[in-house]
Amino acid sequence: MAGLALIVASFAGRESEFSRGAFFAGVTNALFWGGAACFFFYLIKADKPRLIIDESGITDRSLNIGQIEWSDISQAYIKVAMSNTWLCLEVTDPEKYFARFSALRKFGLRLNKPLGLTPFSMNLSHIGVDPYEVCDHIQRAAAVARVVQS
Repeated sequence: MAGLALIVASFAGRESEFSRGAFFAGVTNALFWGGAACFFFYLIKADKPRLIIDESGITDRSLNIGQIEWSDISQAYIKVAMSNTWLCLEVTDPEKYFARFSALRKFGLRLNKPLGLTPFSMNLSHIGVDPYEVCDHIQRAAAVARVVQS
């Protein structure tokens, strides 16, 4: 809405540096937040589950990194940040998963650290199950996989 307001404001006055700047800021704002809203609604309405836990590992479709294998998970814990409940995973070889991404995506994942999260943090808010039960299941499955692997 703010982006649209800036676009309208740029046409309200005579042509000036402000009106050109307001127009550019408005278009940029509207495109960014409009795209973010579309992506958010896509995730909400998607028929596929966001979090998939099976016999070989865990997949969070919002991270889009593919499956994290049980044997690669060294620690799992819950952290509440930004009014959301996060499952934080620490993996034995992060570069194995970072190798799947562009430099920009790697930078984005590493931005979790200043928030107290790991690069492989999954938002468990609104998934319909108790986040602490999910974390317990992941801890047990990862421990079993590490024992089997050794």
